[in-house]
Amino acid sequence: SSARLVATALAILAIGAGIALAAAVRGRFARFAAFSTLAPFVASFFHEHDLVVAYAGAAWCAIRTRGTTRIVALAGALLVAVDWLGLAQRPTGIAQSALLAVAAMAAFAALGERTERWTFAVMAAFAAVFVAAAISAVHHPAPIWPDAMQAFHAPDEPIARVWSDEQRASGLLATVPAWALLRSLSLLGCALLAYAIYRHSSRCRTG
Repeated sequence: SSARLVATALAILAIGAGIALAAAVRGRFARFAAFSTLAPFVASFFHEHDLVVAYAGAAWCAIRTRGTTRIVALAGALLVAVDWLGLAQRPTGIAQSALLAVAAMAAFAALGERTERWTFAVMAAFAAVFVAAAISAVHHPAPIWPDAMQAFHAPDEPIARVWSDEQRASGLLATVPAWALLRSLSLLGCALLAYAIYRHSSRCRTG
């Protein structure tokens, strides 16, 4: 399917990015932080809350980055701080997600030496994205596993196949562009964090 082809292409790009990061990044923790942001692109299955793995990259960027690189990193950190698909699964938790995003924003700012001039512009842009995503989520509700799963029985199946069948039975594998867009926001955040780590490290090496 086209979705599988896109996922495969992204995984290959992530592997290439990992090789580039391994060559550009010197510090061990910085390298680990960079790889943590690429993990979601190569994992065969990922819960939204599994994106906590990218927080290592967000924390490193919050402490180390400066200037325009920090602006990119802030955008990435905010995007991975929200369970975007969860907005569609639990519309009653949208306010809670907004507060968690504010907390992530405050933590990122607190870990830096000073506030960059464009920080508030990034915050405003993120707020606009969040509002648009919340509206889309309310109008395109997503099911929750296993609540939405009807009577289901899969005898003598490998656990991975059973899990896939349960996801399909719950309706989570339905082709809904709004859900795909919500999921892509988290991946965009991971990509921005990886780029910020690469840019900062390459500048430090050549500077």
